[in-house]
Amino acid sequence: YVGIGLISFDKKGKVEIYNEAASQLFNKKHIRNIQDLDKVKQGLSDYLSNLKHIQTDLIKLQVKNESIHLSVKAVEFIIERRRIKLVSLQNIRSEIEQGEVDAWQRLIKVLNHEIINSLSPINLLSSTLINYFEQNGKTKPGSTIDDETIHNSIAALKAIEKRSKGLKRFIESYGSLTQVLEPKYSTFLIPELFRNISALLKDELTKKKIKLITRARPENLHLTADEKLVEQVLINLIQNSVKA
Repeated sequence: YVGIGLISFDKKGKVEIYNEAASQLFNKKHIRNIQDLDKVKQGLSDYLSNLKHIQTDLIKLQVKNESIHLSVKAVEFIIERRRIKLVSLQNIRSEIEQGEVDAWQRLIKVLNHEIINSLSPINLLSSTLINYFEQNGKTKPGSTIDDETIHNSIAALKAIEKRSKGLKRFIESYGSLTQVLEPKYSTFLIPELFRNISALLKDELTKKKIKLITRARPENLHLTADEKLVEQVLINLIQNSVKA
């Protein structure tokens, strides 16, 4: 365990005192002048000399092939007419790691939210399709399947296919967190987009006794954007409203 490092020096850089924690942070047993620290990081002595009274800052060092993040604070005082600067250095690695953990937890929460919002209507549509063709666990005779059932089944399958592709792309976009997701622009009809979303969410909303009303005028109203991303946003808005 390395505590808070302390090092004090005069205006010429002569080191007055330093503690064991500072020695460990800089991996140096003896520090006579702050210029000795330039071997740890080029320009470190100038950096420490230029710190103002009660100034705080963050600095990153490479020591023993390990990157360390330090919170640095300086205070100045006068002893026997000599101006002395005392610098404290605290390794904030644990705080950085906790920040990374928090970021990952937020990411997982977003992914869970997005995936559930898409899978919930897909699951209900799948159950509806099964009920179209099964009764009490047995396949219904072909003679009982009318044109309306076939039409509804095709519409439901198309909605499932489209949302599955959108969800697949959404998940793939997180496969490389260092890359910005490039929108795939296309021109599509707004009324058709609304119909697809309505078909996808129909069973879920009906089950909760919620009526979704969409309007788009004129009928050929279109938009140039990433259709799957727009669809995902609208589904999230509707799902969040249902849960509100």
